[in-house]
Amino acid sequence: MHLYKTQNIFFDGVFDQISLKSLDDVFRTFDRKMSVHNAPIYQDLKKEHAQHGFSIVEGVLVCHAQSNALSSRQTFFMRLNQVFSVNGHPIHFIACTLSPARLGILNLRYLSRLTRFFKNKSLIEDLESVESLDGLKIILNGEDALVRDLVA
Repeated sequence: MHLYKTQNIFFDGVFDQISLKSLDDVFRTFDRKMSVHNAPIYQDLKKEHAQHGFSIVEGVLVCHAQSNALSSRQTFFMRLNQVFSVNGHPIHFIACTLSPARLGILNLRYLSRLTRFFKNKSLIEDLESVESLDGLKIILNGEDALVRDLVA
């Protein structure tokens, strides 16, 4: 297992063994798990997907949503327990960033950085082979990821 420079990316939530079968499942799961400050994001994710689509990089579906209800950016990662297909591409992982609409162009820069982060084939191999949720957190957020969880 390697430690990766995350280019100022921090994953606020890391989840393992998530069961999803469709894009709608993805949106509903993020709405259920990641509603920030009681701001439902399902409609925002669906709207962003309809307007801008999403990226698929090395088996990672990267999606985003902007909302006026959010006060800060949140980024989440899920490792799926079973691969599903989107437009013929196998999806093993999902990364999603939720941002306040007021950040404007900064949202696109962050999304671009997030997408580039997952182009590292060695990173993807480590994410596939690590056996625990704690291992995922360390790969994605660095060595002190577990300490941050204890303090939070």
